[in-house]
Amino acid sequence: MLFPRLQKTLTGIEITESSLRVAQIVKDKRGWRVTGLVASPLPEDTLKLSFKTENINDPEAFVGTLRQALGTLGGGLCRVGLSLPNEVVKVSLQSYSDLPRGRKQTEEMIAWWVRGTLPFPVEKARVSYTPLHHDPAADKRVLASMVHRDVVKEYEVNMRGLKLEPRVIRPSGINHYNFYHERIPRSGLMAFLGLFERYTTLFVFDEGELVFYHGLKKGYSNTHFFQDVEMMIALYQNENPGKGIDKLFYASQVGFHNELEEGLRSLTAAAVSRLPEREMITVDPSLNGKRDEVALYPFAAAIGAAQSLAQ
Repeated sequence: MLFPRLQKTLTGIEITESSLRVAQIVKDKRGWRVTGLVASPLPEDTLKLSFKTENINDPEAFVGTLRQALGTLGGGLCRVGLSLPNEVVKVSLQSYSDLPRGRKQTEEMIAWWVRGTLPFPVEKARVSYTPLHHDPAADKRVLASMVHRDVVKEYEVNMRGLKLEPRVIRPSGINHYNFYHERIPRSGLMAFLGLFERYTTLFVFDEGELVFYHGLKKGYSNTHFFQDVEMMIALYQNENPGKGIDKLFYASQVGFHNELEEGLRSLTAAAVSRLPEREMITVDPSLNGKRDEVALYPFAAAIGAAQSLAQ
């Protein structure tokens, strides 16, 4: 080949209450590689996270911070994957005796069944879901995400002002897990604990099939964090008696990995293991400093959002 094929850069953006994180990646014959990372703090009170009302208090500050972050990485962006704050999306594991054939009809059915648990009118819900592997003779299971239409529309409108088109939109917790999922064994009972500043997720898999999900609006900054995790594990055990977790994997976007591992080992008889990011993706040498390697863990949900564009 006289001219090598240009590698397509994929961009993921994670929105948190206090910052924006952007990751750019490419995929070559050796796998995924990070080519750009930037984290930009948002001015205080730019966002006020809510299920029921619009989130952006200061659109000018939000757009300005995003423009500056993207400018650091270079222009030419258009399609992006987006990680919404966990706090504004309701995620739940749902089981049904059967599902409609059409995606729109399935979304409407999910919205109808969960309407009593939503903090806003069901007519305002924007639903997405992922079908899960299942026994043909058993109930059909989906992992469903629900967000207020006006909340997600507000983020989309402000991003489109910068000529950005969010093509895949998921809560940060889902993109965070998706970044790590290939390193989780598909045999046995495996758990994945995802940790954010003010949110925690727990996924449990039985022979590779998702059997439990729980999200909690508390993170490592909470005084009773380990008690909260213990309660999440107990909730799983109550719903799945006799099925103890074989191994608990964890990944933190806020650091404190040694403290986390020590605390988690005290909570469960299961083996506990951190998932190291550099076993899943390489980093362009230009991103590493003269003294230290760039830390990838704060960008896991942004990288997962970028990877969603390739799925």
